Amino acid sequence: MRALVIFQHDEDGSGSPWSEWLRTGWQHVAVCVESHAGGVGCWWVRIDTAKGDIGFTVVAPTEFDLANYYRSFGHTVVETETRTYHPTWKLMPLAYLTCVGAAKRILGIRGWFVVTPWRLHQYLTKGQ
Repeated sequence: MRALVIFQHDEDGSGSPWSEWLRTGWQHVAVCVESHAGGVGCWWVRIDTAKGDIGFTVVAPTEFDLANYYRSFGHTVVETETRTYHPTWKLMPLAYLTCVGAAKRILGIRGWFVVTPWRLHQYLTKGQ
């Protein structure tokens, strides 16, 4: 399914306390996924872990150009697709409940060294 990964600067302090040490402009990430609501239509649903909570928000119909909407606010948006996650072992890999950890699980990414928004952006734009 289609997904938008939105990278934004944590200007309002809504992220984690250590986000101030992350690369400027790459301090928070949220994901919007395409949701098929059984006969009601298709909607973009935003999943965001700001302030330590997981929030789900229906933001717009999929016909709306949501990527350019977020770009108009100065955010970096990567258009991608979710991947099917096939674990190679029965133990779940270590995953912290951070914005990046949540984004990786939503997108089906296993990259062990992808732990910051900047590294997630590199991973997504390098085609890995």
